[in-house]
Amino acid sequence: MPPIIRLLLIIVLLTYSANLTTAQSLPDSTRDKIDRLFAQWDRQPIPGCVAGVVMGDQLVYAKGFGLAQLEQRLASTPESIYYMCSVSKQFAGYAVAYLVNEGKIRLEEDIHTYVPSLQDLGSKVTVENLLHHTSGLRDDIRLMDLFGLGGSGLLTQELGMRIIRQQHSLNFEPGTKYAYSNSNYVLLAEIVAHVSGTSFRRFTDSVIFKPLQMTNSFFADDPYALMPGLAPSYSFSNGQWRNARQQVYTLGDGGLFTSLQDMSKWVRHYWSPDGATQQVMQLFTATQPLKDGRRNYYAMGISVDTVNGRRRLLHNGSLAGYRTVVLAYPDQQLGFVVFGNGSDNAVYNKVMEMSDLLLPPVANQGGNVRTESPTTGTALPDSNKVRKLAGAYIAANGYRVDVSWQRGALYVGSNELAPASFTEFYIRNRPAVRYRFAGETLQLISPAMALPIELQSAGAAPTGAALKNYVGRYHSDELDCRFTISLQEGKLVIEHIRLGKADMVLVGPDHGVTQAAFIRHLLFTRDHRGRITGFDYNDGDIMHLHFSKER
Repeated sequence: MPPIIRLLLIIVLLTYSANLTTAQSLPDSTRDKIDRLFAQWDRQPIPGCVAGVVMGDQLVYAKGFGLAQLEQRLASTPESIYYMCSVSKQFAGYAVAYLVNEGKIRLEEDIHTYVPSLQDLGSKVTVENLLHHTSGLRDDIRLMDLFGLGGSGLLTQELGMRIIRQQHSLNFEPGTKYAYSNSNYVLLAEIVAHVSGTSFRRFTDSVIFKPLQMTNSFFADDPYALMPGLAPSYSFSNGQWRNARQQVYTLGDGGLFTSLQDMSKWVRHYWSPDGATQQVMQLFTATQPLKDGRRNYYAMGISVDTVNGRRRLLHNGSLAGYRTVVLAYPDQQLGFVVFGNGSDNAVYNKVMEMSDLLLPPVANQGGNVRTESPTTGTALPDSNKVRKLAGAYIAANGYRVDVSWQRGALYVGSNELAPASFTEFYIRNRPAVRYRFAGETLQLISPAMALPIELQSAGAAPTGAALKNYVGRYHSDELDCRFTISLQEGKLVIEHIRLGKADMVLVGPDHGVTQAAFIRHLLFTRDHRGRITGFDYNDGDIMHLHFSKER
């Protein structure tokens, strides 16, 4: 090639590269606006965060705010290592999608095929159920306090699997609802290791981190290993900063340590996978409806939805003092990342505020938006019949509604109910919230909930000598732990050997409620003669965890 032509070619390439770089950079005014969003962490020596913006194939904004380490006053930088909490799940989901694409895992297969040591769960649970959080498996982190952490005080992969292996019942029938559970992704890490024939850490390193040159990313399978560059987590209490120790070292549901620089490479992978990985990415971001056809936005470790007409990928995480979030708009090739280590939930909002700065507003397209106005103005039914609807109503999970009769009307708390029909009432200042009565049943209907809440009339609570029927020791073979219920000074008290004790109040004859964090609600079970045989621990996202009464 003649020298003059070679020179011209170099000039053309340099000009093209300069233009490309310019096209993928941020104006100084935008950088200044982003800086101001995070200024609160730079005003004093406190734990902070790192923030990044990915555009196309470049990390166009990467900056640290506050301190990565308080003890040595080390600043947060894009190279600082953070624990990813639940943001880790997408890497486990991608690893499964990779093996599905290789024909080594079948989504519709029963999980016992890959983890035969599990007990019979009463229903078929598939790999797909695990991925989309529709399995009904209880959360191992929620169960760990009841189970006991052992001498190390750490929830390791081994201990997490021991908890899961002892389960032989579910919260609900698989596929019928979405309920986030870390146990799903702990099991997926086990499945990846079983199918690949290597450890989960080695497999993710070989198929994700090395191909993407994520050189500072790894799943920590040794909680005692040194981690150079780690930003420890902190919390603020009693007027001072303290270490917030991370005690969960399970894999798949969490376990990933990485930096902002590395995570930007993963975010770019959302819209620029190479070769066969395009098929893996399509599978990884595919959602699966519930059995009744309702939409489930959770794909394989990441939520996929559409906001203002733009497809969005999103996941956040929280554990100890770590707060992490990754947000991406793949069609716009635009991504946002924030990691914090100071227990500050404000980092989640900062991601949204950054996206608002860089995404132009979408014009209102109108469309056929269907709204329904509730029927109002119905004459009050017979007041004698209506006042009989007053009373305590409680759901199987402990959700309670107290309906009272005051000044000639029904009330829920301080909210007056107005009649929409002879059996249906609505909150007067919030007509979309409905209460539908049918015999002993109350149905709560709200636009904020996908399905109505079914509650039953609690009835009268036993008193006096009848309280002795509840006294006893209750044991769960799924966790190998016990609760003791005793009668002290005329009150029922429930006690756990490690977690303490609390006063228990009966709501009707079958529901016990407390103010204790370790057990807020339980539902007593009875035999055909009405004698108490045990109780189901129904508390938040744990359902049907049975404790048998010891004779």
